[in-house]
Amino acid sequence: MRKIIVTAIIATAILTAIALPPARVASFTFQTGSITTEELRVSAIVEAMVFIESGGHGCHAVGLSGERGCMQFMPSTWRAYSTEALGHVAPMTEASEIDVSSFMVRKWLSMGMSERDIFLTWNQGNPGACSSGVNGHGVRFDSCAYADRAEALYREFMHMTTSD
Repeated sequence: MRKIIVTAIIATAILTAIALPPARVASFTFQTGSITTEELRVSAIVEAMVFIESGGHGCHAVGLSGERGCMQFMPSTWRAYSTEALGHVAPMTEASEIDVSSFMVRKWLSMGMSERDIFLTWNQGNPGACSSGVNGHGVRFDSCAYADRAEALYREFMHMTTSD
């Protein structure tokens, strides 16, 4: 039951992300109440990544390097993560992206990873280390800047859920 609630919360955030600024979405998103602190943490991590990854362009965004969807999965990463999370390569939908992303975040948290390490892993596949440069598609990247931005959004979302 809690998984369904959390998935619905994040899906609502994704669907409203284009029209509302992050603060308004977070405020709206976390008014349901009946989830654990750990699930709230997972939701806030995933929601921060959604805002950065799809950049307000919705779940049909396609990046310059071939990444797709709300979470900007590379096709090979989607195949690996969806197989691990769902047992098969699932069609990429908003709901499946959130389920898979939430599964991976839970896994990484259970391994003792910090939020920052999760953001670094999501962005460049390397926890604990920042990298920057130009990828093979000619696209500039900076995993530290990504992690900094994601951490700020995460803190904002978590603060909103614990303040009255």
